[in-house]
Amino acid sequence: MATNLKSAGYSYINVDAGWDATLSWNFHTDANGIPDPDPARFPSGMASLASYIHGKGLKSGIYLGIGLEKEAYDKNAPIAGTSCHTQDVAVQPLTATNGWGSNWKIDYSKPCGQSYINSIANKFASWGIDFIKIDGTTQDNVADIAAWSQAIDQSGRQMYLTASAWPVPVSIAGALKPYANGVRVDTDVECYCNTVSSWSSSVSARWNDLPNWLGSVGSNYWPDLDSMPVNNNTGSGIQDGLNDTERQTVMTFWSMASAPLYVGGDVYFIDSKAVSILSNPEVIGVDQAGRIPTQVTGGTLQVWKKQMPDGSTVAAVYNLGSSASNITVDLASLGLSGTQSVRDLASRTELGTAYGSWTASGVPAHGSRLIRLTPAVGGPITGIGSKCVDISGGNTADGAGITMYTCNGQSNQFWSHIGNTFQSLGKCLNVIGGATANSTRVELRTCNDSGAQQWTAPGDGTLHNPQSGRCLDAAGGGTADGTPVIIYDCGGGSNQLWTYPS
Repeated sequence: MATNLKSAGYSYINVDAGWDATLSWNFHTDANGIPDPDPARFPSGMASLASYIHGKGLKSGIYLGIGLEKEAYDKNAPIAGTSCHTQDVAVQPLTATNGWGSNWKIDYSKPCGQSYINSIANKFASWGIDFIKIDGTTQDNVADIAAWSQAIDQSGRQMYLTASAWPVPVSIAGALKPYANGVRVDTDVECYCNTVSSWSSSVSARWNDLPNWLGSVGSNYWPDLDSMPVNNNTGSGIQDGLNDTERQTVMTFWSMASAPLYVGGDVYFIDSKAVSILSNPEVIGVDQAGRIPTQVTGGTLQVWKKQMPDGSTVAAVYNLGSSASNITVDLASLGLSGTQSVRDLASRTELGTAYGSWTASGVPAHGSRLIRLTPAVGGPITGIGSKCVDISGGNTADGAGITMYTCNGQSNQFWSHIGNTFQSLGKCLNVIGGATANSTRVELRTCNDSGAQQWTAPGDGTLHNPQSGRCLDAAGGGTADGTPVIIYDCGGGSNQLWTYPS
């Protein structure tokens, strides 16, 4: 963890269920009824473990189920700092609580109900715990999460508190919000099916379930989607049954949700692709922006958006179907107008510009794309007759024709001046074949840093192609729509004078 993921911001090592039980799930507590570590698995204790974790520059987390352990009730242990005993704080008649019904319900109206939870929180604080997961939260357990919140506050140690279940009922979302830092909004991601987790067991459920919570979660009350099955999908100690496309989609969805990014696998076996996916700073930045997304389009081909603190818009598309599909994003549905620069955050590449809409082409089954949209810097290239340099038909294929055309503000007339190139629709203004002869036409082609795509501006209104030594030219001085754009000997005529974005 410290070697592979700490530098990307991953900081918590969270011990989950069973640390206070034998391998046969017999729970035990100390003399004060406080859950204590199983000596067979934690012979040095939790304080020692937390100290070791802190020594790596990481934080230590722990887990408990809601309620009073039945073992603690049976021993009627004295509650630390009080004259009460554990049997004094249980609801009478004894009432099972939490999602399993495994513990006894605590009566917080009794004098020592809160004190008992305080004693556990104080013990955790003394161990150096930084994170507490309280599991099994039902509609009847709001008071328990409130008690834990109060107990952490009085302990004097900052500890992150997440309310967990499979999921927590959305009906108590508002009631829990003042108390928990995170809330589980979906079932466990593992499939409990004697094999590794998979897309259908149960990653895909999250696209149906998260929308139900979007109006309830927010700052300091984050939607917990459970751990990400992104660790290793081949080789020894296999942890997740997702392919690499699906693993990237998981990372994208969790990050769009501003969910805690937990790695659920055994990181001893983490593979290089998982490290690459999990440590991408641009995707992590979407998560850590701490903004809750909006689902723009549901169904099989989904579109989500997120407003970033810097004013940019992030959009994610998801193909939940079984075959590759194109997914088109209507920029107006994102609240955007004008030409937008598009950056793919997962691949960390610039995709050029979009106007009106943007299409993610060939998104594979269970695949995704994550883009950042910002107002493009650029504008039209205008010339003789006040016509615009135009990509014919808005064609984005290599070799698309370039002509003069009536200016219309469309994206196929919007050019960004980047270095010595002019780019539109994600590609470059290019001299066909890199030729140098007079009357050679220009075209649209994938940017490749060649001399055929270099244009210099001497300041007299002309645009020179240094490789050929010739100027950008409206053929024959034509002003009709469809006039070819070519290179020709520089002569300073009106058909070689241009206004263009700086």
